[in-house]
Amino acid sequence: MVDENQMTSVARVFADGDLVRGPDLVVRAVRESRNAAAGINRYLSTRAPKVSA
Repeated sequence: MVDENQMTSVARVFADGDLVRGPDLVVRAVRESRNAAAGINRYLSTRAPKVSA
């Protein structure tokens, strides 16, 4: 199970394609991979960067 950003119930772990739907068409896996990449980008863009001391 993944949310709208393709993130699993484990924080910072994303999944798509066969891992989410099971065996399916390559075209759908490619589309979902792009959706996951966009979700990862949204997630990382909203996180404050760590500042090393």
